[in-house]
Amino acid sequence: MKLNKDSKKVWIDYFPLTVTAIALIVLGIIFEQKFIKLCPTLISLVVMLLSAHANRFAFLLGGCNSLLYSIGYIMEKLYPSALSAILISFPFQIASFILWSKNQTKDKEVCVKKMNKKTAIITSVLSVASWIIFYFIYERLGTSNLILDNTTFVLGIITTVLSMLRYKEFVYLSAINLIIDTIKWGIITIGNIANITYLIYSFYALYRQIQATYTWETLYKTQNNVTLK
Repeated sequence: MKLNKDSKKVWIDYFPLTVTAIALIVLGIIFEQKFIKLCPTLISLVVMLLSAHANRFAFLLGGCNSLLYSIGYIMEKLYPSALSAILISFPFQIASFILWSKNQTKDKEVCVKKMNKKTAIITSVLSVASWIIFYFIYERLGTSNLILDNTTFVLGIITTVLSMLRYKEFVYLSAINLIIDTIKWGIITIGNIANITYLIYSFYALYRQIQATYTWETLYKTQNNVTLK
């Protein structure tokens, strides 16, 4: 029996959202997690759902939520992530919302672009250079999980900029970033099981990123009259 469009939407979109939200709330109560740390995680479930469908309002909600996230990062001494949330994620997401609103198709879909070879090379060089520079900076700050946190920080910058500029390649870099982020939170959770809420969210975010990858590839092929396989 084939599922209709509404049924698929329930199972693909809302069921994972509901199950994850319930799990996070229950675990938050069990481990007496502070509301200021749990709240932005729950809000992010909705942000990721919107992002999976290339909805520009994900930036508006996500930008404001970044400020809440920064508080939790600071509490865990994840200073690179905290700085990324306050100085990069928040302003860039608001800017992305504005730019996406100005670059839509007649069907109100974001206009998707593809990086050329020059842009790809410049992005790669800047990524490596930034990683080296911030490694030494955050080493002096004494941050925990230096290599993993610094890597997610740099990838966060790159993917945020590429997303804002509507380059479809950002979804693949985001997937890599989320895999590393999941490993990072796995390590942190081993030290403090109460952080399992972040680990669960990392898995949820990776699932949504798979959806986003399909969405962006479909939009690009459709907008550029490429035959879908």
